[in-house]
Amino acid sequence: SRDNNRIKDSISFGLAKQVGINLLSGSQFYNGGKGFDLMDRTLELASKHNMRVLAIDSKLLVNDKMFTSNDADKIITHFKGNNKTLKETFGGYSFGGEFSLAQSKDVKKWISYFKRNHPDKLAYTYLFPSYGFKDRIIYEKYLDTYLNDKNPNARPDVVAFDYYPFLSPSILTSYFYNLDVIKQKAGNRPFWYYIQSTTKKNLPDITDYQMKFMAYCPLAYGAKGALYYTYESIPSNYGLNYHDAIINPYGNVTKKYYLTKIINYYMSYIAGPIIMSNSCVGTYHVSQEPTNEKIPARQILSSTN
Repeated sequence: SRDNNRIKDSISFGLAKQVGINLLSGSQFYNGGKGFDLMDRTLELASKHNMRVLAIDSKLLVNDKMFTSNDADKIITHFKGNNKTLKETFGGYSFGGEFSLAQSKDVKKWISYFKRNHPDKLAYTYLFPSYGFKDRIIYEKYLDTYLNDKNPNARPDVVAFDYYPFLSPSILTSYFYNLDVIKQKAGNRPFWYYIQSTTKKNLPDITDYQMKFMAYCPLAYGAKGALYYTYESIPSNYGLNYHDAIINPYGNVTKKYYLTKIINYYMSYIAGPIIMSNSCVGTYHVSQEPTNEKIPARQILSSTN
């Protein structure tokens, strides 16, 4: 909360836990925070609910030319030096995402640095969707640049990407292509995806069907982590004019909260144990619907295969 109210914030963390969220990974808005006290406060609150936190700290400016190894060492030293409880709650470092091809050299440099110097913690970033590129050849070059560097340390341990198929009045037609190419490029690494819970008010709000579609389709491709864009509603002073998400701007639940709870518990207790303990051997479609994209023949289930 803006006023750092411990009771109010504990209730807020409890709501996230009750809806089935176990990792906090998104931007957090602080009053100041030149030191690490506010990040540690987040870790302390999360620990009481058996949750994990990726550090979203304003000092993690890995795409800034002014960021140095001295800056990185200060950050790593702090989180390594926390008490046992906070160390266990701390899941790793989030550098942000959707970095461009031109920024890849710096981003990979710091992924490698943090992995070498704090190897038991995640160095996390996420990638653009295919619709951000002129064609698929350029997109796949972009993926290879970030995911398959010659230096193994520069490769992310988790492959994450966002793709929001309901950003237009009709569903985007490269959705399953993007899932398939991410699965291929990830190789043996787990991949995570984002579920779109809100859209701009010039479009209809996200429906129950659409949220379920985005939550469950990636499971058929072997995805092992799901995140939400967004859990909290985007503040109106950002001028983005989005519908309310899972939690409204006042910290109260919306109807999407109850749907999210159903989705998360299904993934955690029914689909999750199967997916997490097995490898995905194939993904097969019975039609081109609902995206009307051309599904590769090897993925079409017919009477002959």
